[in-house]
Amino acid sequence: MTIRSMALNHLRAEGYHGIGFPGSSRPQGGARSGANQNVPQTNAEIRGAGQAISKALGTLTGKTGEIQGRTSDAAVATVAVNNSRTIKSMPPQDTTINVHQVAQAQTNVGEALTASSRNVTAGTHSFEIEANGTTHTFNINVSDSDNNATIQRRMAAAINDADIGITASVRTGTENGATTTTLTVAAARTGTDSEFTIRDAAGSGLVKAMGVNGLTDESREARNAMYTVNGGEVRTSQSNEVNIAAGANVTLTGAGEAQITFGRSSEQAMTAARDLVNAVNSAIRGTNPNDGRGSARFLNDLISMNTNFSPSLSRVGIQVQGNGQLAINETRLQAAIEDGSFDRMSGLINRMERISSNAANTRHYANAPPPVNVRTNNFDFGNTNNSWMMMDLFM
Repeated sequence: MTIRSMALNHLRAEGYHGIGFPGSSRPQGGARSGANQNVPQTNAEIRGAGQAISKALGTLTGKTGEIQGRTSDAAVATVAVNNSRTIKSMPPQDTTINVHQVAQAQTNVGEALTASSRNVTAGTHSFEIEANGTTHTFNINVSDSDNNATIQRRMAAAINDADIGITASVRTGTENGATTTTLTVAAARTGTDSEFTIRDAAGSGLVKAMGVNGLTDESREARNAMYTVNGGEVRTSQSNEVNIAAGANVTLTGAGEAQITFGRSSEQAMTAARDLVNAVNSAIRGTNPNDGRGSARFLNDLISMNTNFSPSLSRVGIQVQGNGQLAINETRLQAAIEDGSFDRMSGLINRMERISSNAANTRHYANAPPPVNVRTNNFDFGNTNNSWMMMDLFM
C-alpha cells in the first residue's frame, strides 16, 4: 500500500468520511452522520482553502506581510524598511555595504571662555554667515554689564532665529575652578552642500573673540558620505541616509563593512508557519469529494505534496503524519526560519503555490453543480448519482 493510500485510510478511520464512506454511513442530502462527518464541499470552500494557504505561504516566504531589515554591524550601518513603499513583487535583496566615510556637518566650536569675563569692548558688533550663496548679517549690542556668557547666548539666539540652516548653542563647563562657556555654530545638515563661513564684519572682532571661526581642535569640516554597494563603484551622499531599494533605507554609522539582509521577523514567520500548517490540514480534513471529482483531485494533490516532500519538510521541523496532515516541531522550525533553510525549499514552495493558486481560482478543482430536481427546480444534493468515492480515484 502506498503512503498516500495509508494516509487516506488513516483519515477515514478518524471519521473524515468524505474520503470514502464506510458501510452505510453515507450522509443523505449533505447531513452529518458523526462528529467528524464532512459535508459536500462547494467551489467557494475550495477557493477559501486555497486562499488561506496562499496567504500564509506569502507571509512565510516574505512575498506578502511585513519585511524587516537586519544588519550584521550596527556600528557601520543600520536599516529600516518602509513597507508602504516596498515593492512586493521585487523585495529588497541582501546587500553588502562598505562604508569608507560617513557624512558629517560642518561644526565650528569656539574657545572655552571664562563666563564672567568679557573679551570684547562694549558697543555694536557685526558678523556675517555666508551659506548657500547668501550672506546674512547679524548685529549684536554689547553693554558694559554684559559678560562672555550673555554675549554668546545673544549670538546663538540671533543665529537660530534667522532660520538659515545654521544652528548655534552655548555649552557650560569648568576650567581651573572657573565656569566657562563655549559657543558652537553648526550646519543643520551634513555634506558639503551645507558648508558655511562665519566672519567678523569690518571693524568688529566678535567672531574672533569667541573663537568660533572654526580654528579649534573640536571643529569639524563638512564631509560627504562615501560607500560602495556589493563591491560596485564608490557612491557619495550628502546624507548618511541612503536608499538601496524601494522602501529600504540604510543609515551609515561608521567606516567598515556590514551585511544588510531582508526578510520577515522570526516571530511573524513562526505565526505564518503555524497558519500554513493549519490551512493545509484544514483543507485536507475538509475536502469532501462527494459532490465532484474536483474535490478529489484537490485532496490528492495536497496529500501527494506532503508525502513527496516529507524528507524536506522534516528537515525544517514540519512532520508529515500518518494521515497525511502536518505537525510542527517548534524548536527545529524556529532554527530553520532563522538560518533561511525554509526559504531554500523552492520545490515545495513552488508546488504549494501552484496548488493554492489552482484552488483559489477554482481552476483544476472546480466541481460541477449537482443535478437539478425537476419537481422542485432546486439543486439535488441527495442524489446518489452526484456522489464520488475518493478511494476509487486513488486505489
